[in-house]
Amino acid sequence: MQVIKNDRVKLGIRISPYCEIRGSQEELKVLQEELLGISVTSALRPHFLRISGIENCHMMTSFIKGENKQWFLEVVKRFKHGEHLTRKGILQILAMRPSPKNKGLRVKSDEIVQTIMEK
Repeated sequence: MQVIKNDRVKLGIRISPYCEIRGSQEELKVLQEELLGISVTSALRPHFLRISGIENCHMMTSFIKGENKQWFLEVVKRFKHGEHLTRKGILQILAMRPSPKNKGLRVKSDEIVQTIMEK
């Protein structure tokens, strides 16, 4: 999940779901074309394919595997119900996040959220 400071929205932040698939450029190009066939748009980056946006992530829920599957399904459901548009919903969704491997990113996004939500 991505936390973005945005002064144009009422709450001052925007959050959006995404998933990344890692692999070789050749594999990712083939996968990107296959995903387009089921109307999932993605962005090809070096070493990973990023799928973002509520509808694209919803389309990916049946492909998600592993320990974060339940978390991802719940987050996508909350986004589809518009909970990410309220202060309470944002805090609930962010509280659900598993700890990332890069804790520095988590700290930075938590600081942005805390500053904005205190206003």
